Amino acid sequence: MSATVTGSRAVVESLLGLDRGSRSGYRWLNLHRSSLLLPTGAPRAAACALERRSARTPAWSIAGRRVISATLRGLATLDRRPAPPATSPIMQWIATELDRSDLAVVALLGPPRPNDKPVLQVVDHAGTTLAWAKIGWSPLTCRLVEHETRVLADLRPLDPRLRVPTPIAATTIDGCSIALHSALPVWEGSHQGVEPDVVWLTRAIAETGSTSTAMVGESAYFAHLCERVARVEPAPARDTVTRVTDGILAAVGDVPVHCGRFHGDLSPWNLDWQTEGVLVWDWERSEDELPVGLDTVHFSVQEHVGAPLADVARTAATTYTTAVGQDPRLAVLLERAYPLEIFLRREEEQREASAGADPAAVATLLTHLEQFA
Repeated sequence: MSATVTGSRAVVESLLGLDRGSRSGYRWLNLHRSSLLLPTGAPRAAACALERRSARTPAWSIAGRRVISATLRGLATLDRRPAPPATSPIMQWIATELDRSDLAVVALLGPPRPNDKPVLQVVDHAGTTLAWAKIGWSPLTCRLVEHETRVLADLRPLDPRLRVPTPIAATTIDGCSIALHSALPVWEGSHQGVEPDVVWLTRAIAETGSTSTAMVGESAYFAHLCERVARVEPAPARDTVTRVTDGILAAVGDVPVHCGRFHGDLSPWNLDWQTEGVLVWDWERSEDELPVGLDTVHFSVQEHVGAPLADVARTAATTYTTAVGQDPRLAVLLERAYPLEIFLRREEEQREASAGADPAAVATLLTHLEQFA
C-alpha cells in the first residue's frame, strides 16, 4: 500500500480500484460520522445488505437505514448498468476463493481509530452474504487481522451452542493483510424468548483454548501482565500501573485463579443470541490464559456505556466472580484487571504511534486506575 494512502476509506478505494475513475460501479453514501460503500450496479445486493444491517441496529435507527435502502433503489432506476467485472486484485482473489463470479461488496466505515480495519461484506447479486473480508493496512491492524485468523483456526468450542466464523483464506495485496472469513447465519435464527446468558457464554469461550489454574502470583497471566506494565511510558504512568499490579499481588497473590480463552471484545454488537445458541464474531483481541470472568466484566461495561468504568467493573466483578467459577475473593482481581487490560491496549497503541490513537483516552483510563494504586 502506498505511503500516501492513509485512512480506511482510502485503503478500500485503492484496493477496489475506485481511484481509477467514477465508472467503477460503487458509490459512497455519507452517514452521520460514517461512510457506506454500496454497489450501484447490484441494487438488490445493496438493498439486502442495508436491510440486514438495520436488523442489527437499535430500533430508533432502523427507519433511517430503510430510507437509505429505498434511496438506493431510486438511484438504481436512474442507472441500470450492470455491475462491472471484478477486475481489482482483491475482488479476483475473493472470487477465486469462493468460486463465484457474481460478487459485490458493501463496506461501512466509521470514525478513525487505531484498530480501524475496513471490513467488506461480500454478497452475491441476489443479496446473500457469502463471507466477510477483513483488511489490515497498518502494522497494528495487520497484526489484528492475522491474529484473529490464527485464533479462529485454533478455536475448538466444546459446546455446540457456541458458533464462530471459519477462516476461508488469507493473503497479502499491496501490503495489506486480508482475511476471508465465513458468514455466520445472523438474521436467520429464531430469537423469540431468548434470554442472554453471558455467564454461560464466558465459560464456554474460556474452554475454547488452553485452560489452567494457578496462584495469581505464580500464574503465566500475571507474569505476562507485569512484562507489559514494565514497558509503559512515561515513567509516572508506569509507576501508577505498577502500584496496581502490586496491589493485586498483595490482595490475592495466593488465591487460585482459573484462566482460559478471553474473547477480548464481548459486546452486544459482536454476537447474536438465537434459540439454537449464540453466534460470536470479532475475535481479533482474543487471548489465551486470561482470568475467566474478564469477558463478563467487559460485556457489562459495554452495556453501560457512559457510566463510570470503575463503578461498572466493580459491580460486575462482585456479581459474577462466583458465577463464572472463580473464588469470590478474586472479585478484586477482575475489577482491577479489566480496566488495566483496556489501559494497556490503548497505551501500547499510543506508544506505537498508531493512526487515530487518542492520548486523552489513555489519560482517562489512567485516572480510573489511580484509585487502585
